[in-house]
Amino acid sequence: MKPLRAARLALGLSAVLAAGAAQAQQDDPMSGDMGADMGSGMGADMGGFLGGVLEDETSTTTPQSMAEAPGALLRGLDKIAATSTDLRMDVGQTESYGGLEITLFECRYPADDPGAKAVAHLSIFDLRANQEVFRGWMLSDSPALSALDHPRYDVWVIRCRID
Repeated sequence: MKPLRAARLALGLSAVLAAGAAQAQQDDPMSGDMGADMGSGMGADMGGFLGGVLEDETSTTTPQSMAEAPGALLRGLDKIAATSTDLRMDVGQTESYGGLEITLFECRYPADDPGAKAVAHLSIFDLRANQEVFRGWMLSDSPALSALDHPRYDVWVIRCRID
């Protein structure tokens, strides 16, 4: 990622987090006050922000139009067993992976490039700890930007499914 693009992304995230917490609770009845409790706080409505993030590298003003997909392809990594598993999920589906329950709320992608820059709104619940460990948006092209922080598992977005 280019340094200028990374700086724009970080500034955009700060603005979204600061301005979108109340709107996120209205838009997502499942969110409760998780934005305040969770470190990621990415439960905000990211529609306007995503257009700015997913802009063409050569342009700083023309956002791409985002399309919604019926599902997503996620990848889970069990860091102890050193195994990875692909999870094919539909929007609204909850899938078990190891000691986690993953729910996909939505997946968006640039309308003119379905194979690139997917963003998925997820909730991940740790069954053993009996707590939600992630709620927010994961970006396929920047998995570390809003990653699951779990001692055993990593989960990230590969792409949206348009089939």
